[in-house]
Amino acid sequence: MEDGIKTVNFAAAFTDGDSNGASPADAAYGEPEGDSRAEDPRADAPGADPHEGGDFADGPENGDLSGAEDLEGSGTPPEPEEADPALEAAMWKDKYLRSLADQENVRRRAEKQTEEIRKYGVERVLLEIIPVLDNLNLALSYINPEDAGAKNLALGVQMTVKDCLERLSPLGFKELSCQRGDPFDPNFHEALESQEDPELPDGTVKSVVKPGYSLHDRLLRPVMVRLVKNGG
Repeated sequence: MEDGIKTVNFAAAFTDGDSNGASPADAAYGEPEGDSRAEDPRADAPGADPHEGGDFADGPENGDLSGAEDLEGSGTPPEPEEADPALEAAMWKDKYLRSLADQENVRRRAEKQTEEIRKYGVERVLLEIIPVLDNLNLALSYINPEDAGAKNLALGVQMTVKDCLERLSPLGFKELSCQRGDPFDPNFHEALESQEDPELPDGTVKSVVKPGYSLHDRLLRPVMVRLVKNGG
């Protein structure tokens, strides 16, 4: 044979294998001599792949995919279990009831906000009108009732204040009632000062400095009063 490839006499190998103490396979193929690359002429060829041929020819890198199926596994994915119809129906019923409750809460909140706007939407306007009423009441306090010439003026101012309160009354605006001798109520009264008055007990209203006003059940301004506080 050319290129140094050995010819083997298989009949002689199997005949002489036992006498030399070697197995028939060793006798047939012989023992490796030197570098295996020297026996393979393709190893020294220019551009030859060192992994081509030999034991590497049967690996998965050269197209042998026989073991790929074992890596992926042969079992099929389990089928999803069917949901219990009763549990699923209960779940959707719960979601439906929660949705109804949320809608009801939104509706009630919107109604409450609308009602507050309707009742108290004019609060800022009324707070601007209160100082005007204060000035009219202050003008009345400086008019001498015994002066015949100022009598008609005082009457006109009183009618103006009364007409203003009547026109604002449908909006829920009203003047708080407070008279001399009324017990002091910190929820509706504000004491500006304390004075002695032997005719009244302690803790009562001696006089009203400025009237108070409310919008429905909301206090806009408390009544400004002088409080009775007798010494001793």
